[in-house]
Amino acid sequence: MKNTNSTPVSQLYAQLGPYNQNSPDCDLSFDWSYGYKGNETRNNLYFLSTDRIVYFVAAVGIIHDIKKQIKQAFIHHTDDILSLALHPNKRFVATGQKKDLKTKQAEIAIWNSEDCQVQSVIKGNTDNSGFCALAFSPDAKILASANLTFKNSVSIWNWVDGVLLSESLAGDRILDLTFTNVNDMLVSCGVRNIKFWTLRGNTLTVKPGQFGKENVLQSIFSIALSPDGIHTYAGTSNGDIYVFKDCKIIFSIRKSHESIVLSISSNSNGFISGSKDGTIKMWEHSTFNCLRVFDLKSFFGYPEVQVRSVSWDPHLNRIIGGTRKSEIFQIDLESPLPNLIEKGHGEGELWGLSVHPLDTYFATGSDDGLLMVWNWCDKSLVQCQQFPHKIRSVSYSNGAQYLACGTLDGSILVVLSEDISDEKFRVHHRKECIQTIKFSPNDVFLAVGSNDNFIDIYAVQNEFAIIGTCKGASSFITHLDWNSDSSILQTNSGARERLFYEVTSESVQRIVPKSAEINDILWFSCNTLLGEEVSGIWQKYQVLNDINNIDTNFRNMLIATGDDDSKIHLYNYPVFKKGAKAKTFIGHASHVTNVKFSHDQSVLITIGGGDHTILQWKLICSEDPILSVQDSDAEFTRTDTSDLEAVDSDLENEKSKTYKPRKVRDYKKYTSVKNQKSATLLIDDQNIGKSDTPSESLQLDYVHGYRGYDCRDNLFYSAKGEIIYHLAALGIVYDKNEKKQRFYTKHTDDILCLDVHPERLIVATGQIGAKPPIHIWEIESMQTLSILQGSHTRGISAMDFSCDGQMLASIGLDDDHTILVHDWKSGQLHASVVGHKDKIFMIRWNVFEKGQLVTVGVKHIKFWTRIGATMKNTRGTLPKDKRNTTFLSIAFSQDKPPSDEDSKQLLFTGGSDGNIYIWENRQCIRIQPAHEGPIYSLISMADACLSGGKDGKVIFWNENMSSVIRELLIDQSSFMAGHPSKNLPCIRSIDFQGNILVGTKENEIIEITRSTMVVLVRGHSQGELWGLAHDPITTTFATISDDCTLRIWNMDMQEMMFIKELPCGGRCVSYSNNGKYIVVGLLNGRILFFNSETMESKGELSNRNNEITVLKFSPDDRYLAAASKDREVDIYSTTKECRVGIGRGSSATIVHLDWDISSKIIRINTMAREVLYFEAPKGKRVFISKDNLPEWKTYTCTMSDDTKGIWYEGADITDVNSLDCHSRKLIATGDDLGFVRLYNYPSFVNKAKHKSYVGHSAHVTNVRFTNNGSFLVSLGGNDTSIMIWKVVHPGRKPDLISIRNEMQFSTEDEGGYDSYVDWEVKIDYEQKTYANPMRDIHDKKKVMCVEGIKSLAKSTTKVLTKDHTKDFNSLELEYVFGFRGFDCRSNLKILNEAHIIFNAAAVGIVMNIHSNTQWFYDQHNDDILSLAVIKNQDLSETIVATGQIGKDGAIHVWRIYDADPISILTGAHSKGVCSLSFSHEGNFLASVGIEDSHTVAIWSWKEGTLISKVDASHYRIFHILCIRTPKDRLNAQIENLSLITCGISHIKYWSVTGSKMVSERLSLGSDTPCETLLSILEITDGRIIFGGLSGCIYIYKDLLIINSVKLHNGPIWSLCIHSDGILSGSRGSSDDDDVLKLSSVEGLLVQNVANKKDFSDVRAIDYYDGVIVVGTSDSMIIQVKGGVNTVINQGHGYGELWGLTVHPNKMIAITASHDSCIISWDLAQKKVISNLDSLPHPVQSLDMNQNGSLVAAGFCNGQFTLFKLEENGVLKKESAVIKRRDHSTPINIIKFSPDGSKIAVVCTKNFVDIYKVPHLVKHATCRGFKGVVSNLDWSHESEFIQINTLQYQRLIYQISNANLIVDDEMIGKILWSSLTCVNGPDLIGIWSENAESGDINNSALSNRGNILATGDDYGLVKLFNFPVNMKNASFLQFHGHSAHVTNLKFTSDDRYLVTTGGDDSCVFLWKTVRKD
Repeated sequence: MKNTNSTPVSQLYAQLGPYNQNSPDCDLSFDWSYGYKGNETRNNLYFLSTDRIVYFVAAVGIIHDIKKQIKQAFIHHTDDILSLALHPNKRFVATGQKKDLKTKQAEIAIWNSEDCQVQSVIKGNTDNSGFCALAFSPDAKILASANLTFKNSVSIWNWVDGVLLSESLAGDRILDLTFTNVNDMLVSCGVRNIKFWTLRGNTLTVKPGQFGKENVLQSIFSIALSPDGIHTYAGTSNGDIYVFKDCKIIFSIRKSHESIVLSISSNSNGFISGSKDGTIKMWEHSTFNCLRVFDLKSFFGYPEVQVRSVSWDPHLNRIIGGTRKSEIFQIDLESPLPNLIEKGHGEGELWGLSVHPLDTYFATGSDDGLLMVWNWCDKSLVQCQQFPHKIRSVSYSNGAQYLACGTLDGSILVVLSEDISDEKFRVHHRKECIQTIKFSPNDVFLAVGSNDNFIDIYAVQNEFAIIGTCKGASSFITHLDWNSDSSILQTNSGARERLFYEVTSESVQRIVPKSAEINDILWFSCNTLLGEEVSGIWQKYQVLNDINNIDTNFRNMLIATGDDDSKIHLYNYPVFKKGAKAKTFIGHASHVTNVKFSHDQSVLITIGGGDHTILQWKLICSEDPILSVQDSDAEFTRTDTSDLEAVDSDLENEKSKTYKPRKVRDYKKYTSVKNQKSATLLIDDQNIGKSDTPSESLQLDYVHGYRGYDCRDNLFYSAKGEIIYHLAALGIVYDKNEKKQRFYTKHTDDILCLDVHPERLIVATGQIGAKPPIHIWEIESMQTLSILQGSHTRGISAMDFSCDGQMLASIGLDDDHTILVHDWKSGQLHASVVGHKDKIFMIRWNVFEKGQLVTVGVKHIKFWTRIGATMKNTRGTLPKDKRNTTFLSIAFSQDKPPSDEDSKQLLFTGGSDGNIYIWENRQCIRIQPAHEGPIYSLISMADACLSGGKDGKVIFWNENMSSVIRELLIDQSSFMAGHPSKNLPCIRSIDFQGNILVGTKENEIIEITRSTMVVLVRGHSQGELWGLAHDPITTTFATISDDCTLRIWNMDMQEMMFIKELPCGGRCVSYSNNGKYIVVGLLNGRILFFNSETMESKGELSNRNNEITVLKFSPDDRYLAAASKDREVDIYSTTKECRVGIGRGSSATIVHLDWDISSKIIRINTMAREVLYFEAPKGKRVFISKDNLPEWKTYTCTMSDDTKGIWYEGADITDVNSLDCHSRKLIATGDDLGFVRLYNYPSFVNKAKHKSYVGHSAHVTNVRFTNNGSFLVSLGGNDTSIMIWKVVHPGRKPDLISIRNEMQFSTEDEGGYDSYVDWEVKIDYEQKTYANPMRDIHDKKKVMCVEGIKSLAKSTTKVLTKDHTKDFNSLELEYVFGFRGFDCRSNLKILNEAHIIFNAAAVGIVMNIHSNTQWFYDQHNDDILSLAVIKNQDLSETIVATGQIGKDGAIHVWRIYDADPISILTGAHSKGVCSLSFSHEGNFLASVGIEDSHTVAIWSWKEGTLISKVDASHYRIFHILCIRTPKDRLNAQIENLSLITCGISHIKYWSVTGSKMVSERLSLGSDTPCETLLSILEITDGRIIFGGLSGCIYIYKDLLIINSVKLHNGPIWSLCIHSDGILSGSRGSSDDDDVLKLSSVEGLLVQNVANKKDFSDVRAIDYYDGVIVVGTSDSMIIQVKGGVNTVINQGHGYGELWGLTVHPNKMIAITASHDSCIISWDLAQKKVISNLDSLPHPVQSLDMNQNGSLVAAGFCNGQFTLFKLEENGVLKKESAVIKRRDHSTPINIIKFSPDGSKIAVVCTKNFVDIYKVPHLVKHATCRGFKGVVSNLDWSHESEFIQINTLQYQRLIYQISNANLIVDDEMIGKILWSSLTCVNGPDLIGIWSENAESGDINNSALSNRGNILATGDDYGLVKLFNFPVNMKNASFLQFHGHSAHVTNLKFTSDDRYLVTTGGDDSCVFLWKTVRKD
């Protein structure tokens, strides 16, 4: 049936009316695709099984069954797919797309190839432009991706959960990825590189491929593996194929192809390669012989064939391939010719589309010049013709004789439709693009619209002669339509014009018909975008160019559109009103340029412009009257109101309500309590005096109120029948029988939602905040089980536990209302997805379908299914005649056995219209009228359901909600006299457990039994709560709020006694002193009096129009003082009931007021910080000196001399809202930060010590003590809570929860001062960190040429050499002299009787103390600061963790026996790691950072997963220790992991709860001042011992201190367990101070092990089987055994190490440092010969004369000294021969002449002094250069010196006359004794690009003269072949030093190279070796 129109618009309008806004009943289903994406991607085509292949086009993954001619589509992606990987089992497929510009995220989807259902989704970062390559690991557990980020990166994913395991920068663009079978190594290739990656922990380490000497370093485009996974085949840019094994090329197939090898595929029979040269070749694995060649150029018929993808299935004996021009071909190896199975358009935009008017054909034309005719029924290509023009439009004639084409250059082509190669007409009238072309219905005319704004009309039957031109358009022509009789043409232009033309055989004329006339025209087609009948396709803010094309299906009354967002929309036809609903379909990856229905209207063809893809869709129409709201997100605001529902004010307020976190200042100034409930205030203010913390404490006793006014479903029964709800920042458990409450107090802001675990033993609460946390806690113990934080923003609005209780789903308050799903026990985020743009009110897990969720909100209901790390949703469908509504509540029918025939799996939702909607299988099957107004709560039970609504009704329903069982009306007025009864309470929450529990909007909790209704909890409703006053006689108090009520509360019964409705809100209330009257001040300035017993009105005063801020009776009750915002105090006579005085003079609002005890003087505070006094009754202002102040009846003014200490750092006058003082002993304050604080009275000292308490979530507006001082009442402003605190006096302990939530704020560390501790705290590690480390972890083993260094030219520099020294070409680290003790602690461990482990510089060192040998872990790239060990009797099972400084704060976990990294952990610390600790089981690792926030992190180190991290303190943390969880913290619900940290005034216990850590501050005891703690030890009975700065140890049991003992006079740096007790190490201040002690676990001294005479400062100790090892701050490691101390390793102490010299013929080296020591080393024995310590000045430089008898030392003060060296290498202070000092700056270089007669001395000034030896008489001074001299060498004859300066100068001087030598010939003849200079003609190649003059510090030439070693500022030692006279010379580099390598020297026989590290203070001994 031909698709023609039969009804004009006017008739359609009359029949359907203007409101046909619903989406259509029809759907589109994918049927076929034409094309293949081969132009931009490669390696994207694979065999799945027999005859099934997988590939992609546009944004669609395709499964093509070639034999059955069936295609399945994976339609999920929203932009171009760039990559594809096949799971090893061939069941799953991974596809990666580029970044979606709307979501700003790229995405990987993993989907099932059998049913095309998504299994998991991975989302990239916002800086990731796409995933360009993917690869599954051999075990299929992980997925690797190459990411198009700024510097390109590689990511490793746990694809099942969608979790990122690791990411690393790759540098150059990655072109392909694959995994090997060897340790799951990942191989990537790209621009001039191939890299081999290994995942260690959460870090990827990389080794670059080594190309060798014979192979060209070039770009690699494709890689594949041999079947055994050992060999990697790499296709290169010049046609070679390289074969790699273990990162090295072992074979090269030269010129395997003539051009780039674009694709390689491997299997057990061999491997194949496809190339840009158009060939495919088959290769044999073992011999690499070519087995077969397929040349495809002849098959395809064009020479530009490029094979982009190949795959070989050995079982099918077939090859499949894809080309650049979108062709897919198959080669049967038993057949001679390939078989073409897919063809599409090539590169260029695809716009032209037309369907055959009578048959199953359609034609497409593209910029590739191809005109193609397809059969949509057979799904085949029928004709294809190449034209020289780019085709932009195509049109069949209506008789199907012709096919017309419009081109980009303005040409028109007309061909025969039966044979498109037969060209009938060609003309080039226009210069611009022909965008649209169309034959008239009678085929008489051809209309051609171009981009030059004209439409040409051609006479078809007159050989296409031009009839005329339609003019008048002001922009390019976009669309055309003819009327049915071919007489009228309508056009659209880019200027949004709709023009009409009358066309005859003689002329063309523009006409302007009236609107009614237009609607009466019967149009043959409807392809134009403008007109009444298509108004609904336009959404809000759309422009004309957004929709590219439309087509109309007149049979089914549908419109299809294609737009620039790559979407296809289906609308009803006609759509007269804007913003109509549509069904939307995705698949294209770029703008959809054209859409056309087939001639029989059963198929829709769509084409994509940039993706040049053709998609074919089946049209499926249903007669079921269901309205799909799946895509009803139209945002256009309709102006008509005929179908809009009534607005509910409460609902509108809730929809628009926003939440702001409470006031938070810069906590770095005073506290971090908002994030951690226990905190210590530290303020650096030398003017602060001392004050005492109050001995009294507060304990929260009771809270009045409930959060019901803006929360729902937040009220539950516990398993024991207790009532669970929340208010302010508190979770509350209420025992209604005992009238007692318990509180969960760990939140820091308003709790907005609450849910209970299915077992009703656990509660989840979510709050507001910038990064709001969810707390999961246990009802019985109130213990935190888990905290989930970091993914939501602004707040948490709803939550729900899964049916099995394992998962928790939550909704955020961000703009997208993000949905998160967590495993709440582990804290792992399992899924995250954008929820909805409008507010979501509720989320519920589907009780029938595991893993599925339902959400409801504003105008929507969505059904969610989890897929990997995200979720997909399906909209619910409503009956066609029902408009959409807002849904507020959800309940599921109870799950019943399948055998129950009557059971149905039903979902109930409550609507804003008062109806209950019943759903089955995502469709609404029934709508049940229920309430008058919104239904806020629904619950279901076994045989019944309950609903609660705004109408105050609770309705019992039967199980399927078809009939009402009972209806209950909540009447508040029946509960209490005076209760406002004008409205029935809005019901917000319902729960059922035998009784019904109801929560109302008025913040009341009501319990309904079979016979009664009882109010259990009352509180003020919405509005700020400020007014508070105590009855002076009884235990009652009064409150007044903005909710227009005055309420009276009884403290004894904890009940509300009265409620009085007021005409408006009020902010203040006061009792008369005789208790008879209550007076309230209102916001409108009125003052009301009431009888306190009967609440009868007793009068009214009204002299003000502004708010009354303070009211207070005089002590004798004769007067009432009333302050207002008018800035005056009115004084009223209570007997005369009139105003008798006015106190004037304040310049701002009066906020506080007190009377004196004589009732004569009034004191006020104002917002301008004024303290004013007035005399009663007249109000005269008086001035009173401090000495004459009266005694006040009350103390509520915040500004006075005796309350100065309440103003904390950064507080202003508005921050402290209220103050009260009881009996002039205790002050309580309430502030804007939500704290209730307790101070001693008076509080004269600034920033006084105090205790602080949390619970309120908003500003604390008022605090008042009860009359007897036993309780304190506090009010929360916006949280509307009334909190009653019990005052706990000294001698009586508050409960444990109160202790844990009490914060004692102090102002300084009172534990003493230690200069060494202060120095360590102030070390700036950031300056010591490499800004751009050349030894980056990813290039750690990088070498320029691994085949060995090689010489490139002959030397022009002559250097004295020796022939009989060792020949070598590489180095191996053999020994390190040194130990990092000056700023590390507990970093020395004894493993067994023979082995110890420690760190120095950037190496972890394992040392055999018996054989004095070492081996090393050298994978770090900066200083190691921390070390932890999992000890094992089997040394091979011992695991070590080491943490370094650096921007990534890397932690390496490695094995002792092979020093191989197991895991590398990064991402938690930004400056470095100062302490590490393994958990007892060894599964977890805790770390502390040195960044400003001193982050504490917990790792599952084996998986490389960061479990949790938290900013722990703004002050230095020194030690972390994993401990056994105390018994009272153990919980069976979660895995228990506990930590202790200590530092500056810091001791905290940490528990890991989900994804967050929670801390408790531990106290040193009430009488113990705050102290810095340095070390921690846990002993087997659970006791924990801390070492303090003062030398005390503190002993804890169950986190409570039980004892403290003074052991040392200095700080206790380290503690360890000894068989007889505990060992403690300290720093001694005198020789008699004991630095190592053994004491019992109670702290009783057992033995003084060592004092300062033995060794000075103990930084690390460990014990094993009678042996103690000690590490000291001066880098000594000492073994203490049997009372004997033995030094087993030694290095220099803190200070830069520069001085180095070696003996001319012995294995002796001497070093000197800024630690004022000169050490002589025996290199053969690896020991110290002598240590010349405690020299008067730091030493900068050293040298030894040629016979080894003298040593010269240059000091930092400008002095230099000659020492006599004894034969055995000993240096002594008395060996000083002579010294001299001519300068005051450091001697940087000192060097003897070869003949020993002279010595050159260089300081930091611009000259070199030459002295005669031995008397040091100045011989000459060399001058005439700029800059500091950095290097110096003597000539062999001692006649010349050469120097280098930091200005890159190389200068030669003659010593006899100090003249500068410039004669090159003369210079070339000089024979040099050494080569330490770094600038010269033979040293060019040692300088890398962008190197600075100071980067290379020194060089050393081997004695053989063929190898040059350099040391640089990046800690690298490099070896070059000498000479190095070519730029970018090859080298080998070696790591270990963590600081600049300051000096290096070869020994006389070249057996060793000795190097020194500047800041690492270490001496490295490198063994020279020969490697092939």
